[in-house]
Amino acid sequence: MKRISQLIVFIAFISITWAQTTGKISGTVTSEDGKALPGANISIVGTSIGTASGTDGDYTILNIPVGAYSLKIEYIGYTSKVIEGLRVNNGLTSVLNPTLTSSAIAGDEVTVLAEKPLVKRDATNTKRGYCRSY
Repeated sequence: MKRISQLIVFIAFISITWAQTTGKISGTVTSEDGKALPGANISIVGTSIGTASGTDGDYTILNIPVGAYSLKIEYIGYTSKVIEGLRVNNGLTSVLNPTLTSSAIAGDEVTVLAEKPLVKRDATNTKRGYCRSY
């Protein structure tokens, strides 16, 4: 009977320690003027774990193994940001509210030229004007 009770206590202890070996990261992505950035990409560098921010700029990444990570935040028209040393703890939520700065996208000059053909090759008839003399 003593062995059975020890076994039950041991199994309960193991199940509790294995129950939560992950944490989560959540927060809000905003621009420097405080506006929410919907659709920003948030990913953990070196893994396939990530998400996109919602309409209010809010995001949550679930089931992240415990450890230290680098988080990369990207949004079109803004400078990407990498936050290093973000710690994910067992069963806890790490809150991170990144702010991105806008950046101009430089492009080459584009010149468009258009020409009108002298003869319309797809025309099948000609126009004639008639003059009546009385």
